Amino acid sequence: VLLVDANMRTPMQHHIWQVTNAQGLSNVIVGQAKLQETLHSVHPNLSLLTSGIMPPNPISPLDSERMATLVNQFSELFDYVIFDTPSLSGNADAAILGKIADGILYVARPGVLDIDKARYCKDFLARTEQRIMGLVANGIVVKSEPDSYYYYTSDEEESGLEKQQEQDSLL
Repeated sequence: VLLVDANMRTPMQHHIWQVTNAQGLSNVIVGQAKLQETLHSVHPNLSLLTSGIMPPNPISPLDSERMATLVNQFSELFDYVIFDTPSLSGNADAAILGKIADGILYVARPGVLDIDKARYCKDFLARTEQRIMGLVANGIVVKSEPDSYYYYTSDEEESGLEKQQEQDSLL
């Protein structure tokens, strides 16, 4: 798997994985670095391509022939390629990459994404004719979810489970 930090506005993947961002995607796109020199092996079967130096216009390198060529190169070298992009709210980065990738996996955080922004993003993806592969709800706090979605989330249910386990152990 290749994880590409395509967020050239506020890149975060190099912080998460504690690697350098001196060279990355932006450098590879403009020919200042070779792909193999910029890849970081961060976990077994997971490589990271950081964003690299932030360009003055973040959309320009992503919306280029060179980027389309790189996407093809990524797919030849890796089974799966995941692009981390800025939020859809107010940015076209994900939509640009979505056109040259297999599709978009929309990631939302309940309690952070409000209904108006969700509708805007849905409409934006429809207008730009994106192939949506799915939705990931990130950062869910299980204890705040309704009981119908998660089994044994309330204290009452947990104590009921403990009592049942005690009775089972006595048998």
